[in-house]
Amino acid sequence: MNDQPPRLDPTVGAYYAQTPEESRLAIGPFRLEEARTRELLARHVPPPPARVLDVGGAAGAYAFWLADRGKPTSGH
Repeated sequence: MNDQPPRLDPTVGAYYAQTPEESRLAIGPFRLEEARTRELLARHVPPPPARVLDVGGAAGAYAFWLADRGKPTSGH
């Protein structure tokens, strides 16, 4: 049995190393990645109020977005 963790493909590593996530998602083709990820999260995450654990260890781009979705709007 091999106890070694899987190696990250260098192409994938280079893709994510280009720019930090919190700014990467706001530029060029990465905006499509952000839009698609939000679409998938909205489809599969329970509606507010729900508890979601973000264990990605990145900048929290989607965690903050999900938290904002759960906040009541003013006047309601």
